[in-house]
Amino acid sequence: MEQQDYINIPRDFAGKWIAWSHDRRRIVACGATLPEARNAALAVGESDPVFDKVPRTNAWFVGAGL
Repeated sequence: MEQQDYINIPRDFAGKWIAWSHDRRRIVACGATLPEARNAALAVGESDPVFDKVPRTNAWFVGAGL
């Protein structure tokens, strides 16, 4: 699976499952659970969506340099 560019995903999707179009160019649906996102994608006519879980916005990243 290719890594998606999470910088371009709106914060409203943080912590949720999102469904991408088959070509992975646009978000077609989201849900709190994978089945919810799948059903939402199918409801808008996306027959072969690609799914990702979006990281929560409260994640901490710690780094150090020498």
